Parts: sequence; C-alpha cells; structure tokens
Amino acid sequence: MVLLRYTMMRILLFAGCTAAFVLLGLDVLWAAVAGALASMVIAYFLLRPDRDRIAAGLEHSVEERMARRRDQVDSERAAED
Repeated sequence: MVLLRYTMMRILLFAGCTAAFVLLGLDVLWAAVAGALASMVIAYFLLRPDRDRIAAGLEHSVEERMARRRDQVDSERAAED
C-alpha cells in the first residue's frame, strides 16, 4: 500500500511540475524535462518517510527469506548426518 501511495505521489508531482512549466510558457518537451528534474528534487525531500517505510519493509522481507533459507539448509545438513 505504501508503494502504491509513493508511486502515485511521484506521478502527481511530475504531472504538477510539468503543468506548471507549460503554464510558464515552456515547450512541452522542455516542460517535461524540467518537470522530471523538479519532481525528483521535491520527491527526495517530501517523500522521504514513505521511502524509508518501503526500504524497511524490503529489508524485513529479505531477512525473513534468508532466515528461512538458513533453517532449510540446517535441516538438510542435519538430515544428512
């Protein structure tokens, strides 16, 4: 759910920045480039809590997967002995 929210916020930031640059009179292509750059900078600061939550969730799932794999390897070694 956090990933979906983060993605939607990034898209909205890009669309808003691009629209603002178009309204300022830039060509659509240059407005899209400027909008991408501006939205990256804004998202870096504004969406940091969401990025941290996503990273923590990924770290937790990787640790669980590694623990399950370790347990599986240990049980296979015990079965061999």
